[in-house]
Amino acid sequence: MKTVWGIFILAAFHLDMFQAHRNGMSQLSHRHKRSWIIAMYTIEEERRSTFSLGIVPVNVSDDTKVEYQISGMGVDEEPKGVLRINRDTGELFVVKKVDREKHQSLKLKFTAFEVYPRTLNTHLGIDINILDINDHAPTFKSESYSATVKEGTAQGEQVVLVKAEDWDEPGTVNSTFTLRILSQTPNTDNAQFFIDQSGVISFRGCIDYEKAEKYVLIVEAKDEGDKIQLSSSTTVFITVEDENNNRPVMEGTNLVANVKERDSNVTLLRIKVSDRDYPHTPGWKAKYTIVSGNENKNYKILTDPDTNDGVLTLVTSLDYEDGQKRTLSVMVENEIPYSTCTVKKVVADGLWKLEKTSDEAAETKTVTIIVEDVNDPPEFIPPFGTVYVEENSATGIKLKTFTVVDRDASLSSKFLYSVGVDPAGWVSIDQTGTVTNKQKVDRESPYVKNNTYTVTLLAIDNGVPPMTGTATLVIYITDVNDNTPHLLTTDIDMCVGETASVADLTAEDKDEEPYSGPFFFQLLEKESLKGKWRLESTLGYTVRLIKEKDVYSGVYVLHFKIQDTQGESSEQNLTVTVCECTAMHKCNPLRLTSHSMGAGAIGVGLATLFLILGILLLALVCTSARDKLVFTQIDHCDSSLLNSNTEHIGSDCQIYKDQNGSWVETVNNINYNRVSLISSLLSQCLI
Repeated sequence: MKTVWGIFILAAFHLDMFQAHRNGMSQLSHRHKRSWIIAMYTIEEERRSTFSLGIVPVNVSDDTKVEYQISGMGVDEEPKGVLRINRDTGELFVVKKVDREKHQSLKLKFTAFEVYPRTLNTHLGIDINILDINDHAPTFKSESYSATVKEGTAQGEQVVLVKAEDWDEPGTVNSTFTLRILSQTPNTDNAQFFIDQSGVISFRGCIDYEKAEKYVLIVEAKDEGDKIQLSSSTTVFITVEDENNNRPVMEGTNLVANVKERDSNVTLLRIKVSDRDYPHTPGWKAKYTIVSGNENKNYKILTDPDTNDGVLTLVTSLDYEDGQKRTLSVMVENEIPYSTCTVKKVVADGLWKLEKTSDEAAETKTVTIIVEDVNDPPEFIPPFGTVYVEENSATGIKLKTFTVVDRDASLSSKFLYSVGVDPAGWVSIDQTGTVTNKQKVDRESPYVKNNTYTVTLLAIDNGVPPMTGTATLVIYITDVNDNTPHLLTTDIDMCVGETASVADLTAEDKDEEPYSGPFFFQLLEKESLKGKWRLESTLGYTVRLIKEKDVYSGVYVLHFKIQDTQGESSEQNLTVTVCECTAMHKCNPLRLTSHSMGAGAIGVGLATLFLILGILLLALVCTSARDKLVFTQIDHCDSSLLNSNTEHIGSDCQIYKDQNGSWVETVNNINYNRVSLISSLLSQCLI
């Protein structure tokens, strides 16, 4: 162990003491307080020791007893209990270890007292510097580090940064350390990792996932202590991320697919590939391209994300007659560019010589498609036709002749023609493909839309199975003046009023211009109706009928003649009911009186009258056979029989037909059905 040493520096002396020594005075008759002496000492950290301060009180006789004391850091201040002094001899003991990294120095106060009498002899300030020893190893900020490096990363680029520090005194050999890589696992021949003194870890060579998916490095930090060197280590985990340094390779030598003509949206072939790159990474995922043979866009090829297969699909059908065999050229590559790295020469303590490639051509293969022949349907040439026909034309007119071909040579002339869709049943087709009208066409038919009528025609071959071709014939129908105008309604109501009233009359013609409106209206008046009805205008699609004020309640039949722009006309009756209008009903049936009574109404009235007379006669006959015929008292219609056989004041009686056509009498707002009355009389007679 190193011997404790010390020096002291006398900072000042009291002036009279200095003068006394110069005058040869050996002793003073009285004591003086001594001045401060500043002393500096050094001890090593982490060591216990004993040493003398080497301080002697000034002007103290040999027989004077002196007591020594210390206070401050290391005694009664932190770090407490490090130092202890022998009060009699002044020896200082280091009883506890001191950590320099926590306390670089200790500041104390030293005092010496003369015991008898107790007098302060000496004050001394003491600084004890703590000498550093190599008691701290450099340490890393993390016990382990993780990083990822991609294939294709250039050598010399930073992969990961590690940090270490030493808590010993800065600038000394104890805190100076060196970084190095102790081990690399696995130790491959394609890549070597190294570290600089700033903590940056890089590599030399080529990173290849197929040779190592992960590297583990042990990194050491070791200081340069002169007596002992301390060190520590950390572990660095480096994961290799696979890129694309392996080309996908298509398996198999002959790629052949079979398909029937006219098939579409079917899978032709699954092309399998192998790739040494890590599955489901961009460097492994295959991307397929049809390089040639798909000029008509019949095919598409997609990648199965699970298996990496190329799925070749037929999108649109192929025709056997256009060729039995088709060839495609298919290329496969990865989603990211291909590149490789090869070590050509290892250089000590420097970057290695490498060879990189990235322009290698992708693999292509030929796919052969074999088309199988099947029965083709007949084809109308062209499959669409139009014709113009005037409505009401004679039947048997040749509308159009269609040409039909069959790409199957053996069946080229054997077809059966028929009509597919013909909702009105107007056309027919013979076995030469000629379409004629078997009925007159009518532009006003509900099957005609916008003057067009559409027919679907069929041609069926005799193949196995039979196939059908279709064609569409659109018939444009031109209009003729085959309809006359007519009123939209033939029955209207008008109200009785003190002034003239009006009603609008509208006519239509199913023909189109120039065979329709505007129309010319003419009122054909009877002699008895003259001066009571008139038209406000006579030309248009709608005219206004005016009823004069002297037209009373009743039913009137007016005769009209309506003419289109080409002179075609029709005559039509309009029934007008004139009545007193109410809030609930336009016309009140109880107040309605007919302007004239028809023969049927007169007959019904006479029949009812004769029936009542017959019932009365029957009642008379019944009374002759019985003592007395009792009639039920019925008080209505001024013909009631009273018990007193005297007349009473007449009642308000009205007769009308109800909704069922039965005649009903209303007396004082009470209804009596005539059939019920007659039944009552008959029952009385038959008793």
